[in-house]
Amino acid sequence: MIGERIVSHKLLFYFYFGSSKVCNDITFLTKSGNTTQIDHLVVSRKGIFCIETKNLNGVIKGNKDDQYWSYKNVLGNTSKIYNPLFQNASHVRHVSSLLGISQERIERFVTNVGKAKLKSDIYKFFGPNLIKSGTGFIFNLWLKPKSAFSAEEVKEFCEIINERVKNIDQDTKNNHVNYVKRINKKNSGGSRQYIYWSMGIILVVMAFWLI
Repeated sequence: MIGERIVSHKLLFYFYFGSSKVCNDITFLTKSGNTTQIDHLVVSRKGIFCIETKNLNGVIKGNKDDQYWSYKNVLGNTSKIYNPLFQNASHVRHVSSLLGISQERIERFVTNVGKAKLKSDIYKFFGPNLIKSGTGFIFNLWLKPKSAFSAEEVKEFCEIINERVKNIDQDTKNNHVNYVKRINKKNSGGSRQYIYWSMGIILVVMAFWLI
């Protein structure tokens, strides 16, 4: 995903050196035996940062407590997207349980690297609050003092994550990815049909001019 690559490169630029650990597109087993996939997880003395990345253009409407938001892309097609705030909160709960620390000690972020406009009550959460734009906020994370966790704690957390990730085989990861794709396809409505219909119209017009 383009959006995730943009964020992962910026995270690695700032947090690659030292004792920090940057995990991009990480899938691991939860204590309940299920799997969870996190776009970006940073473990450092500056803090633990759980980041959900979107790359959306168009218009997004919804309330922070809605399970799904309405998304209209630049072609005018409307679909539903699962509330990324819910998604991110779920990831934080899993990381909290995995590392044995309170959820309050994990900082959560949702960022959109696209140009989508936010409407309804999620607009007031845009910017300095729950929803970020682009990757500029990562620089502010890097500026934080090394006071959130000790070096020993960071090392222990990294060992726990490495062990849990190691136990995930490729089939399990693929199953998780396919499940998410099925959900997204179900919620995308007629977007693909609309694209096929548009392509058909273009081909008909081209054929008319060639005759």
